[in-house]
Amino acid sequence: MVSVKKAVFLITGVIFTGMLHAQQSKLADPALFSNVFVDNKNNLFFKKADNSIQYMKNNTPKYSLNNFQNCFTGTDKGLEFDIRDTNFNGILYFGFYSKEKYPQIKYLPCKYEIIKGKSFVNLKDSSLTGVIDRSASMKSGYRITDRGGNNVYDGKINIIAERGFTVDYTVINGPYINCLTYNTATISFETNKKIIASVAVNNKTYKDEKENCHHEFEIKDLKPDTAYSYKILYGTGADTYSFKTAIMKGSDKPFVFAFVCDSRANNAFINRNIYGVNASMVKKIMNSATDKNAAFIQFSG
Repeated sequence: MVSVKKAVFLITGVIFTGMLHAQQSKLADPALFSNVFVDNKNNLFFKKADNSIQYMKNNTPKYSLNNFQNCFTGTDKGLEFDIRDTNFNGILYFGFYSKEKYPQIKYLPCKYEIIKGKSFVNLKDSSLTGVIDRSASMKSGYRITDRGGNNVYDGKINIIAERGFTVDYTVINGPYINCLTYNTATISFETNKKIIASVAVNNKTYKDEKENCHHEFEIKDLKPDTAYSYKILYGTGADTYSFKTAIMKGSDKPFVFAFVCDSRANNAFINRNIYGVNASMVKKIMNSATDKNAAFIQFSG
């Protein structure tokens, strides 16, 4: 039995909404709800008190990640942007990551209008003199909003500036620490292009067997309650992060954890409302949990 002597309670949280569609030959009537049924076409419906019927709405996503990832092409003057959707109009924000322990995107002062799914980022604009580093791959980020000012997607892109601009290999998702135990961990991430990537940790290097966009490595033979630095390598890119293993199973050593709930959106500022989630508050939660050396964060919904 683990004895918890310290705990950090951050009374805020995140609600992630979505529809889970199970691929089954025939759905069963939910046993917990006496007024929910399945018809002969496998559709869920609700029977109200007056015996009227209301079918569950099938909320098909308006966009997918494929629209907003790999949407840049390098040119002599900058980056062409195309999400391959002529019905989309909005604003594109673009900037470069700061070189700090916890890098943040410093968006450029100019906004780029998206018309019929297309835009252009002019990186040879005179206002960017001194910002462009032509000696290395530049880590940059972008934000896409619709006409209503709603945040649609935040993404990452690495750029090479040599005789023009080229999209470099970029980690677009992750890295994530999965299945963390007292002696194992799984590190995963996704790149914008297929490549053989690797992870260096604990004086060992784990490498992909073949080119892929999804990269996943199971790390074994770790020590309990120990901080490890690791580096992911992809093309010319290399990023360093860290994680800490759990305490030994059955240990009575005290630890800190964060408990959060109910982080709904605030419409006052754009970065506080991302699909109903208060993104600004979530960042503060993460920073506070890190500052308190929390072993994990528990979201209760």
